[in-house]
Amino acid sequence: MTAIAQRLKARTQPPAAAPRPTAAPTEPTRTPASLAAAFISMGSMLEISATRWAHWAGSCDAARLLLMARADIEEHAQRNINEAERAGDFALDIAALIKAARRAPGPAEPAEAKKLLDQAMADLAWIADMPVAELMADGAAPAAQQQGQDERLKLARGANYQVERLAQTMILLADQLDADAQPVFHGMAARIAQLSELVYFAGQLHGEDPAVVGTPPLSDLQSVFEGGLRCG
Repeated sequence: MTAIAQRLKARTQPPAAAPRPTAAPTEPTRTPASLAAAFISMGSMLEISATRWAHWAGSCDAARLLLMARADIEEHAQRNINEAERAGDFALDIAALIKAARRAPGPAEPAEAKKLLDQAMADLAWIADMPVAELMADGAAPAAQQQGQDERLKLARGANYQVERLAQTMILLADQLDADAQPVFHGMAARIAQLSELVYFAGQLHGEDPAVVGTPPLSDLQSVFEGGLRCG
């Protein structure tokens, strides 16, 4: 009897409800407050990225472009957050500056800057209501282009080294000439060596932090180019 009663009870109970699928996380609503918060956070990311990039590569166009984007956010963001369309257009302007920075000549972005800029682009895509991949298209130099820049830098280093060796050779040859001609050849060799050093530092052929290798101030390099002697 007990077994029969249990079967009857099971038939009269409603079937267990099927588990509901977990709802996918929704993106924050685009409100003036949320847009303002996104732009403020983005400004900080751009400033940090510019600082890291400048520290890694010295004074460079990429860092200046990122600081321009940050300045635009500080000056214009508040006026462009009350309407979704205007906010989206402004986001595209900031994204254009970031992409221009990534395409600027010079060393590629350091890892920390890349991570921050990728996040900034993702936030801009959310503001502009478009896929991140579409916004980031052509945002970085293609691998072939980057490889070409590396090869040109390698060639410039090699050429600069040979120029320096030629200057040294001229000095050795000048020592075999008569006393009247020696000062002329020594002066020419000294000028060649001086210009070679200028190219080395101005072009950052060392590939290191300028502060570490002791890069002379720009005013000193300009003085060398114009014919003066380097200070210090």
